Amino acid sequence: MPSPACASSAPPPVTVAHLRSATGGGGGPDKTIFAEAALMDPRRVRLLCIYLTRPGDGLEGIRRRARDAGACLLELPGRSLFDVWQFQALRRLLHREGVDVLHCHEPKGDVLGALLRLLPGHPSLMTTLHGWTSPRSRKSALYARLDRLCLRRFDLVLAVSRPLEAAARQAGAPLVRYLPNGVDTDRWQPAPPGEPLAMLPPLRPWIGYVGRLSEEKAPELFVKMAGRMASALPEAGFVLAGDGPSLEPCRRLAADLGLAHRVVFTGRLDESAIRSLLARLDLLVNPSRTEGLPNNVLEAMAMAVPVVATAVGGVPDLVQHGETGVLIAAGEHDLPETLAHHALALLANPDQARRMGQAGRDRVEREFSFHVRVRAMTELYETLARRP
Repeated sequence: MPSPACASSAPPPVTVAHLRSATGGGGGPDKTIFAEAALMDPRRVRLLCIYLTRPGDGLEGIRRRARDAGACLLELPGRSLFDVWQFQALRRLLHREGVDVLHCHEPKGDVLGALLRLLPGHPSLMTTLHGWTSPRSRKSALYARLDRLCLRRFDLVLAVSRPLEAAARQAGAPLVRYLPNGVDTDRWQPAPPGEPLAMLPPLRPWIGYVGRLSEEKAPELFVKMAGRMASALPEAGFVLAGDGPSLEPCRRLAADLGLAHRVVFTGRLDESAIRSLLARLDLLVNPSRTEGLPNNVLEAMAMAVPVVATAVGGVPDLVQHGETGVLIAAGEHDLPETLAHHALALLANPDQARRMGQAGRDRVEREFSFHVRVRAMTELYETLARRP
């Protein structure tokens, strides 16, 4: 007589909740959260994505990302940095869902995570440092200071760049690990341009900027660089893909420089459109004043697009000067001129540009594949869940 089937001895999956505050389509951290949700093995990790919202927040882009990734998105409304009702709702949600590990992102999430540490029955706590915006206001300086204080309360702090790793250790975090962002190399890979993008006239070459249009990303330096390049390369086009508070100032600047017909502003693009755009670019320029580990640079490298970038934050962790791209000191006296000089030099030497692009792709495959990152995250979650 055959023996009855044995019950499965596999342990139940660890339940992990990402905690994040963002609006619109989010930014680089949201790409990482939802890419992880799409690739994580549900037999080992059950993922929830909890987003803290305020009245008037538009989350359509984030909701779309969650649907595309097959992620469980939960929204918790609140009104301030610390809303006691939102905090209590978070506690109840974590208890109801049996969350083993709370994975926080950005200052507000870190503040709430640190407060949970003071109460009994909290899950294991970790956070990822994606980068602090330069403190150009009292509010941003306060948030950065609060975040540094909170790091001491976490079981684990992940840093996406070496400078952030050093900052976390200096802030007194008990356990810090460097784990860079990754990119899905199956989705982001070199490809010939597909259907022509309607917003791009048939100019060649195309030089691009991809990311949030905000002060710390310095999109106005890209527009000024375009002004320096325009006469030397009259057939070139320039494109800024993204949205943010600097959009209208950059439009006005382009018009003032006589570049309204040469500079294209696409607004926010979804992932598919960004891939199509990168396939059209001859060069990506990243002129940021401050960075964590920028996904736009990772994605361009994965698609074998050469990069010219300022050497800020974790950018030097990605771009090897002279091999996978060109790094420029952010403190250059005339940064738009320097960006233009190096961009023109690469465009004048297409063989060198191709070699840099391929070297960038090779480097991403070796060191920044998201599949490798997901395996590392799975092991970290399981280790933290077992912590007494």
